[in-house]
Amino acid sequence: MFNKAIILIAMGFMILTFGCSKKVVKSEDAIGEEISVKQASESKASAEEGFPLREKFNKVKYIDIEALNREYEKTIIVDVRSKIEFDVIHINKAFHIPVGTNLFIKNLEKVREKSGSIPIVFYCNGRTCAKSYEAAEYAMEAGFLNVYTYDGGVSEWTNAHSAKATLMGKTPAPLEKLITHEMLAKRKISFSEFKKKAENPHAIVVDVREPFQRKNIPQIPQLRNIPSDRLVEMIAEGELKGNQLLILDAVGKQIEWIQYYLAQHQYTNYYFLEKGVLSAEEAGRAISADEYVIGSEDVLEILVWRNEMLSRPRIVVRPDGKISLPLIGEIPAAGFTALQLKEEIEKRLKEYQELPTVTVIVSEINSYYIYILGEIAKPGRYQLKSNISVLQAVTLAGGFTNWASPNSMVVLRRNGEKEEKIKVRYKKIISGSRPEDNIILKPGDTIIIP
Repeated sequence: MFNKAIILIAMGFMILTFGCSKKVVKSEDAIGEEISVKQASESKASAEEGFPLREKFNKVKYIDIEALNREYEKTIIVDVRSKIEFDVIHINKAFHIPVGTNLFIKNLEKVREKSGSIPIVFYCNGRTCAKSYEAAEYAMEAGFLNVYTYDGGVSEWTNAHSAKATLMGKTPAPLEKLITHEMLAKRKISFSEFKKKAENPHAIVVDVREPFQRKNIPQIPQLRNIPSDRLVEMIAEGELKGNQLLILDAVGKQIEWIQYYLAQHQYTNYYFLEKGVLSAEEAGRAISADEYVIGSEDVLEILVWRNEMLSRPRIVVRPDGKISLPLIGEIPAAGFTALQLKEEIEKRLKEYQELPTVTVIVSEINSYYIYILGEIAKPGRYQLKSNISVLQAVTLAGGFTNWASPNSMVVLRRNGEKEEKIKVRYKKIISGSRPEDNIILKPGDTIIIP
């Protein structure tokens, strides 16, 4: 009886000990089981710990920085950011496969088959960067197994493991060259300050957004569209030195990588627009590219897919409203929206090229001008960069003279070959009885104040 009790106690102890142990698998087929991951049950805690996207992407498994370092040689690491970001800083053994391209899955298959056992770990810029999660989701939907995200970001990795990172072509990454948030913040300025600096004729104002991002046109003087990769080349060649450089992007995130090149080539006179074009939209100083009607003196960028010979990075609309392009010759541009002009160019190119794909971008707005004549403090022609109303135009021109008759004010507007006369009842606008009289002016409108 006593012996049976001893045996039962021993068996119970063995069962208890086994139940509390953790199986460690060393085979390559189960490397993923060794990676320290936390799933959706801990997602709320993760958000509180500084990983706000884990709860949103709770189907994506993630790996922390210690586990990635431990399994560094046993994983496939993929950088899903843009080329300029990768060129500035990346994890040493990472493959560069941008998630924003149509070839993402096809390029990923070149690195590892879908059913492969070696874990694929995606990463991007940091804890609030969704690209690594989106890449993981995209890969999983395409049938890839053993997919993870490292959501600490490349800067966090570099600070912890500089020997396994490259910064501006140097390995180990020189930590003293890392640009801090404080260093970047010193170069960011508000929309009003940026716009004021852009009025300086010696300033170079650059929009680095890609064509697909240019849905709105910020109303900023001297604005030029230069994609970030081309801008980096110009910075390296010293083309922009000697001028104040003002740079904007979509939302204020792309500029961080450009700053590395500015610092490397010892540029000191430069500023960034805080929050990018988003700040112009918030200030009401952006025009929808789909609605804007092109006029003479506007500057366009015309891109023909896979045909650099037909593309034109900068073309000015002539005073007669036309532009000239290879093969198709002269074509009217004034009076069209960018979309309408795109369709017209594609239609004409079909005679020479099968299924042409054209992108038309308004790079600079120079055609939005109005005339204010009569009893006004400063009569003349006014070039504008955004929509304004009649009352705003009167204020812009210094207000009425003492002899003005505001209630007899009219706006002359040309519609094709006809001229329309629009009466504006100033006192009724002010009293609020006819607010609709305070019309938005169109390019070429003339205000006459008797």
